[in-house]
Amino acid sequence: MRSLFLLALISLTACAEDTVVVTGHGEAKVRPDRVEFRFAVSARAEKASDAVTKIGEKAGIVKDELMKAATARKLEGATVKEGGLDFRSPPGNDDAMVVMGGGGGGTEGGSEVMVEKLLTLTVDGIDKLKDVEIAEHVAAVVDAAVAAGASYSGGMQWDWSGRGPVPATVVFRMSDPQAALAKAWDAAADDAKKRAGEIAKRFGRQLGDVSKVEDVSAPLTVAGEGQPLVPGQAGGRDSTFSGTGEATLTAELKVEFKLK
Repeated sequence: MRSLFLLALISLTACAEDTVVVTGHGEAKVRPDRVEFRFAVSARAEKASDAVTKIGEKAGIVKDELMKAATARKLEGATVKEGGLDFRSPPGNDDAMVVMGGGGGGTEGGSEVMVEKLLTLTVDGIDKLKDVEIAEHVAAVVDAAVAAGASYSGGMQWDWSGRGPVPATVVFRMSDPQAALAKAWDAAADDAKKRAGEIAKRFGRQLGDVSKVEDVSAPLTVAGEGQPLVPGQAGGRDSTFSGTGEATLTAELKVEFKLK
């Protein structure tokens, strides 16, 4: 039995291959090429049917003004998408106490029904514009929507009726984050191969085939000019920027090479 165990151990040792494991680092410069404007439009009435009628009229006006502003600013390809209707009670004066204290109830507007709808204006191609031009476009669209009755949020507001934080109205994104990530991966792969080759050379060996690759990148890690990407959904690969400007997207690949 002992001899069979030793024989198996010797066979496994003979089959084992020498390898070297390295981590390659890659970077890619990225800029947001898309801006999304998410405006909330609301209406209230004692009857739900009346609130629905009001929200339809109000949303139509805001949508028209958004497209007029986009046309005036020559934002080609701009589109507006309407969200569904959200029915709820209007927030009262003491709703903060309801959320924080767990009791009581809103008294103001409690007999009314409020209906809310989200309108999203999407504009692509902003990576070809200067930051000052983007700022002017954003200001014009926001002013037009607010003047028409839409609500604006800077992303730091809280809905005390129990819905939590209010999302920011203006959001910058990459329309194809995987394309930018692919460039960072290419750079990381080249870096890994160079590192492994330098290590192998110091031991009188040469690189063979790749036996294992692992993506060990942090969730969409970026840095640069104070405008980082914000980690989001989709497995951490969301492409939300906190503002305009160039950022650096990084990738890390852990690679195992066979040695010759």
